[in-house]
Amino acid sequence: FSAHKLTDSTITGITIKNPPVQVVSINGCDGLTITDMTIDASDGDKDEQGHNTDGFDIGSSNNVIIDGAKVYN
Repeated sequence: FSAHKLTDSTITGITIKNPPVQVVSINGCDGLTITDMTIDASDGDKDEQGHNTDGFDIGSSNNVIIDGAKVYN
């Protein structure tokens, strides 16, 4: 999931289950709020299910707020 070059934006209520790669990439944002996001990689890599435990990767951004996130590894 990519949030790139966003300004004064809100992302809310997303659930991602068994992510195969890095989950949320945030880059070049200014004024981004993410609320109530769930990332669930608790199945691990059994049966080729989700196995990547990177929750949020933030780079080159300002004023990023992550509130109410749940990350299960």
